[in-house]
Amino acid sequence: MDTENELQRLESNHLELLLHQETLKKQLTFKKQQLKQFQAAVKEAQILLDEKTSK
Repeated sequence: MDTENELQRLESNHLELLLHQETLKKQLTFKKQQLKQFQAAVKEAQILLDEKTSK
């Protein structure tokens, strides 16, 4: 009986970890997109700053 309970507990933990992994993957994808947008904004700001300072 103990072995069966332990197996159920481990299976439950495994499923929980798989769900958590999926959540983390989605968050990582979102953060990567945010980073790309931020980098593009910084690049654009640098271009505008360079144009302004070269005048």
